[in-house]
Amino acid sequence: MVKDTLDVLLIDPPWYRLFEQQRSARPLGLCSLAAVLKKNGITSGIYNADMKSGAHPVDAFSTTSHYAKYLETVTNINASIWKEVESVIRKYTPKIVGITILTAKYQASLTLAKLIKKIDPATIIVVGGFHPTLLPEETIANECFDFLVFGEGEHTFLELTQAILGNEKSFSQIKGIVFKQNAKVIRNASRALIAILDELPYPANDLIIDNKNMLPDDFSRIFASRGCPYDCIFCASNAIWSKRVRYRSPENVVGEIEQINNRYRPAYFHFEDDSFSLNIAYVKQICDLLLSRNIRIHWGCETRVDLITDDLLKIMRQAGCAKILLGAESGNESTLKKIKKHITVDQTRKAVMLCKKHRMETAIFFIIGFPWEGEAEIKQTVDFMKELDPQFAVYSISTPYPGTELYEIYKQEGLIPKNINWSTFFHQSPDMFLTSKLPKGRLKDIIESTEKIFLQHNRKKQRLKLLNPYKLFLELKEHYKNPKELLARIKYVLNPGRK
Repeated sequence: MVKDTLDVLLIDPPWYRLFEQQRSARPLGLCSLAAVLKKNGITSGIYNADMKSGAHPVDAFSTTSHYAKYLETVTNINASIWKEVESVIRKYTPKIVGITILTAKYQASLTLAKLIKKIDPATIIVVGGFHPTLLPEETIANECFDFLVFGEGEHTFLELTQAILGNEKSFSQIKGIVFKQNAKVIRNASRALIAILDELPYPANDLIIDNKNMLPDDFSRIFASRGCPYDCIFCASNAIWSKRVRYRSPENVVGEIEQINNRYRPAYFHFEDDSFSLNIAYVKQICDLLLSRNIRIHWGCETRVDLITDDLLKIMRQAGCAKILLGAESGNESTLKKIKKHITVDQTRKAVMLCKKHRMETAIFFIIGFPWEGEAEIKQTVDFMKELDPQFAVYSISTPYPGTELYEIYKQEGLIPKNINWSTFFHQSPDMFLTSKLPKGRLKDIIESTEKIFLQHNRKKQRLKLLNPYKLFLELKEHYKNPKELLARIKYVLNPGRK
């Protein structure tokens, strides 16, 4: 339960709500930080500023249609969303505010920090997450940010918080932080990664502000491991977790699932691991535990197309796996080699066929607009999506996030804007179609036509799903508190004119 006054308020800044959407899932990283603070006697609360009852769930196509409004609202401190944020901060009067920052949320985080300092200039602001880790010096240069945590955050943030609350004057011995001292930026030594993940307490769901208004499935995201051994040039995952994969024990993972299932009864769990089936023996141990303990749940995961076997899918299906997220990325073999995905289109075809054989839904990721691609390569990817015919097709525009090899490629080709606006760096941003291979006049048409194809495909699949009484029941149970919200979703799915 969240107390009225807090030592620490952890905030996931608004972003989806700036597009008139919401993402109500628990901020998993912040929940883990809060759990460690709680274990050490420090009061904290978690504020997901993207949660708003009744708002549209996340939809990539609505994101692009509200793009202009987003760019206006993200810096407008007088907008209603920022007034709400201000009221929450004033209510809990925290001594320290921790902000998690993804690259796309950087500008929202700056607006949030200015608001915090306006309320009380003495509030200490600590930032962490992917963007601060990848660009620490640039990030800490902002006058509103007092400290920066880079890399894995639980132990670093705890030690820093204890030092601040204890009124310590020296921070030079705290590994994993960047701070300013006499106008000089000081970067301390890196902190070693946590060796035994089981030592971390389960995420503190009870410390989420307004958690009573969350839906059961908002608590269902799970991490079983940290790290990814692959070299995809568009991903910065190993900048925080490294290429070495560390696993929680199967007993620890299933124990958390059991706790969440008993407390919230979600309809569906999802493993957030970069490549869940990397260690087949490990996955089978989790499945065996779910079956032996008679934990009857539906769940899904994200993995690679070359990490799927018939035998593995069989036991996963028996243990309740109903959905697999796969990264096809492209229908062009040359692009797959250039992005170092180390897969082929035939491997993707085989993986999707196996998923369908075992009656598992597939959500497949596709990326268009790499700097070397022309219209022919983009068409190959769109046609490949149609051929694979997934239950859900995720459309993205190639985005050169800092810290990735792709960013360096864009930079070498002179495609990175001189005055970078990080607010535009996300996968559905029309400003991310950065290429010299296509005339500027064609970019808008290609984006709109590709979006339309993906949107029509997904709506068709959703209509078929909603016509199935059992799947309609699961949809209601999984996402919506009342029939009005379900009817709003059905109207959205059935309305072909809404972009």
